[in-house]
Order: sequence, then C-alpha cells, then structure tokens
Amino acid sequence: MIRHLKLLLISVRKLAAVAVAVVSEAAVVVSAVVVGTVVVSGAVATAIAADIVVAGVAHASTSTRPIMVVVAGGVMDAVTAAINMRFMH
Repeated sequence: MIRHLKLLLISVRKLAAVAVAVVSEAAVVVSAVVVGTVVVSGAVATAIAADIVVAGVAHASTSTRPIMVVVAGGVMDAVTAAINMRFMH
C-alpha cells in the first residue's frame, strides 16, 4: 500500500512538473502575441500619423485660405486619406 502511494506521489509530481512547463510555455506565447500586437498597432498608428502630416502639408501648400481653415481642412483631408489608404483597400 505504501509503495503504491509513493508511486502515485511520484506520478503526481511528474504531472505537476509537466503542467507547470506547459503553463509557462503558454505564458511565453501569449506574451509574445500581446507584445507583437502592440508593436504592430504602434507601427500602424505611426504610419497614419505620418500620412496625416504629409497630407496636411500638401493641403496647406496649395491653399490660399486663412491659416486656421487651412489647418482644419488639412487635418480632415489627412485623416480621410489615411483611413482610406490604411483600411479601405
């Protein structure tokens, strides 16, 4: 009886070690996915911000209207262009 209990205890320890290893591996994978998602999201946000700047400058350079109207129109044009370019194609 004691021998069976010892074997059972050894089996439970091995199973626990395997479970810990699996959970640790899963945590690494999940962390990598989260970090990858944040990096990609940041890259997309940076690209959209760059598009907004470029489109805003292009709009401002071709306008003869007052500066506040130019800025507002440039931002609107830039946001529209960025959204179209990044998500609508």
